Amino acid sequence: MKFDIEVKMQGELSAIPVKIKKDEIRKKAEQELERQIEETYKEGLKKEVEIYRLSENLYRKDVKAWKRLQQNGRVELAKDSIRTLNVKITDLKSGRKSFTQTIR
Repeated sequence: MKFDIEVKMQGELSAIPVKIKKDEIRKKAEQELERQIEETYKEGLKKEVEIYRLSENLYRKDVKAWKRLQQNGRVELAKDSIRTLNVKITDLKSGRKSFTQTIR
């Protein structure tokens, strides 16, 4: 079974690095979140913990497929069970009015 995961979230920064654009921050944050999600997923597999509850989500969306694939109430997962992972930060706030440096 392959899963396509889409994560949408908002972010807020408490400090802003000098000379960096909002889109750069967003892109780096999205990449880091994807890396952390993949790493957490793989660690969960090693410990036989289904941290993202993919089997349960399949059960809720397509119970027939879940029944066909499940063994002992779980769908067997592997390192490549996540086919696509897309993280999108929809809103990035800084707690300030702009992302630009105001004091030089």
